[in-house]
Amino acid sequence: MCLVGEETSGMGNSSALCLRFDLDTFSSRHAYTDDVGWGAYAYLPRLLRLAQVGGARYQFCACGQGLREYPLEIEAIRAEGHAIDSHLYSHRVTLLDELARVVEELLLTELSFRDQRVPWTGLGATGMYANGIDACGEVQGLLVERGYQWCSTRYVKDSDIADMQPYWLDEHLLEIPCVGMSDRNYFYDRQAPPSGLIEILVRYLQESVAKDLVCAICLHPGVLARFDPDCDVVAALVERAGEFGVPLVTMDQICQWRTARREVERFEAGQRPFGPACWQDCPEIGKAPLGP
Repeated sequence: MCLVGEETSGMGNSSALCLRFDLDTFSSRHAYTDDVGWGAYAYLPRLLRLAQVGGARYQFCACGQGLREYPLEIEAIRAEGHAIDSHLYSHRVTLLDELARVVEELLLTELSFRDQRVPWTGLGATGMYANGIDACGEVQGLLVERGYQWCSTRYVKDSDIADMQPYWLDEHLLEIPCVGMSDRNYFYDRQAPPSGLIEILVRYLQESVAKDLVCAICLHPGVLARFDPDCDVVAALVERAGEFGVPLVTMDQICQWRTARREVERFEAGQRPFGPACWQDCPEIGKAPLGP
């Protein structure tokens, strides 16, 4: 992905790495914190330092409840230029639930973001789903109606990266799937070393470079704080991305790029507001001088 104002030295002009960090740690998540502990927010400064060294931008997805409980930590993330978008409110509702519950969760989340003065453009789903929200037309329409430009809802463990590329759910909503291994899945084996996860994720990254693909990875500061306290996984990904010349981008940047590319493709296909037919209808415009 060659973003405006950026240069890449990778094998193509479409590969990009997105590190999505889900902030899942807050007071009502008892089972989660019993499992991984309370280290998520103490871990953040390490992640932010790595981004400073590598010139990276991260994608954070925060629950509305956590946004209210940890405003200083959220502000520190924003101060470093990273994106923070929705992860719903309570982590107890998914986008596959009854529509009324989804509506309530969205409203609570958006109120939290407004109260904390945090802008958002998209939503990283809680749980993630094998088919995303492809068959959930009402939810798609709701997200579009409420101004969401992208969502990240699709995840299949061990999937082929080529099958997990961004795609349009409709004219205004881009789905950005995550590749087939998250830290949460990997560290279900409590004895698994961080080096094994690094190997898997770097392999995905290498394939994305070779094939000009987007590589979006779902991570959790709380999980990493528990099982990778030295931050080896993120350090390796940031370092290898630099070696490959792959930009680290946010999901909003992916959405902007895909939107621009779609418009270029339409323009080249003649599907544009000022296409040949329009010029024929306005001959006086076609005769206008091009220079000063």
